[in-house]
Amino acid sequence: MLLRCCMCILTTFIVGLNITMREHDIHLDGNTYTRFGMMGNGVEWVEKHGIGYISIDSNDVLKVTYINSLHNYTLVHGHGLLPEQKYDGVPGVDAAALSPGETSVTYDYGSHAKRDGTYFLHTHYGLQHARGLAVPVVIKGPPPTNYQLKEQVRVARDVVLFLEDFCDYYPDEGPSQNPNCNNPWATYGSLKEDWDQKAPTFNYSKCDDPATDTDVEFVYQLANGRTMDDPIIVDVKSKEYIRLRIVNSGTMTSYKIKLGILNGTIIMTDGQWVIPDLLVRHNIFWIAVAQRLDILIRIPSEKGQVFPIFAQEIGNGLKPYHQSGIVFTINGATPPSYSRNATDATGSMDITQEMNIRAYFPLKQKPVDVEFDVLLTGDSGFHGINKNSWQLPPLVTSYKPNPHPLLVKEGQRVCMNIKNHNADAHSMHLHGHSFQVVEIDGKSISGAMRDTLMTSRGQCRVIRICFDADHPGMWPFHCHMSFHLAAGMLTSVEYTT
Repeated sequence: MLLRCCMCILTTFIVGLNITMREHDIHLDGNTYTRFGMMGNGVEWVEKHGIGYISIDSNDVLKVTYINSLHNYTLVHGHGLLPEQKYDGVPGVDAAALSPGETSVTYDYGSHAKRDGTYFLHTHYGLQHARGLAVPVVIKGPPPTNYQLKEQVRVARDVVLFLEDFCDYYPDEGPSQNPNCNNPWATYGSLKEDWDQKAPTFNYSKCDDPATDTDVEFVYQLANGRTMDDPIIVDVKSKEYIRLRIVNSGTMTSYKIKLGILNGTIIMTDGQWVIPDLLVRHNIFWIAVAQRLDILIRIPSEKGQVFPIFAQEIGNGLKPYHQSGIVFTINGATPPSYSRNATDATGSMDITQEMNIRAYFPLKQKPVDVEFDVLLTGDSGFHGINKNSWQLPPLVTSYKPNPHPLLVKEGQRVCMNIKNHNADAHSMHLHGHSFQVVEIDGKSISGAMRDTLMTSRGQCRVIRICFDADHPGMWPFHCHMSFHLAAGMLTSVEYTT
């Protein structure tokens, strides 16, 4: 449904979409697996380059009617979108889960006139995200008036790169733990058993060394639903500008993006404009769990006709880590065969990229009103924030309020000092706001505006973020790595009067 709004200004429309949550089959290695997914029905539902997604103009008012055709309860969160709290999609916090069957509910996400960019919808219910219940959202709008790459951005063609990890297992157990790739609860059970054994003597004050392995591993890495030995092919033209909109919908995986002989410039992080680096050409980028990167690429005229873009899972480089990706071709050129395994050491995501990104619209200068120390503690997400766990349904049978909220008042400038004791890196996401990265390991920067931030691994390194308390409600702040969130690596920012 697409209706012109008689009370709206200029070309504002009410965009009405139906999104059905459903099961579907995926065929890999001669096997058929059942995943969860979202299927849209409406004018602004796009199916291109192997995936379906929502694409709207920034002045449009987005309303989504969710229809649950699963045999499970579910609930959907608009990641990075800023609706009223009642439409945030977090079980217990703002809404009850949708029951199986014909249940439907309409969420009003409003207009995003000042928040064009790349976002996604994903379930916030239990471990369903691990089974693929997510979909990209593209919000189109013009670049800022004086943006350095204004004309290049204006003519660029959108290509969405949607990254997912699939078929989880606990490393000590191996893939046989989850043979049908539909039981993340088995993986969670192993993590919990390991934590229960170490919890009685765990040293919360220790600054752990960086981990050299991962809590959870995956059989497959997917880009737009495909593995790297059967990638999506996108036909491009010489000298054409491409706006590569990357969505990391991975359950636990962060990625090293390799453009090969192409070069690109970051123009957006998490739907927020950044100052483009015009002095250095980059072909390697890093994207953490639940982050989005918009990268402007120009297809060269004399560098061949096949341009693979790899997304390598980040590990310690000691074994073949998986990769996925898409391939740009000119004039239908035939690409060679590619391996699912990264042939070079991927390394670990560090702070270098984050240190060099600058917000185009930073926070205005203002004194800090309230400040929180957020310690990332425990292990595998258990007792993960300031030594506490807070779990939501269905991990617990009934919702209980957060006993340790971060209390703010409307109008305040709020800062958090995020100190990571834990050996793992954590992708920390704040609902209902964008924050600015203002300090890393004691060095002040006018960093990116984000809604999701990746910490360094261990060593008690500190990242400072700040935001304006301008959206009253009760907003989760949590690690977006699904198994860590399930374990209770979650708190909330709550407004008081």
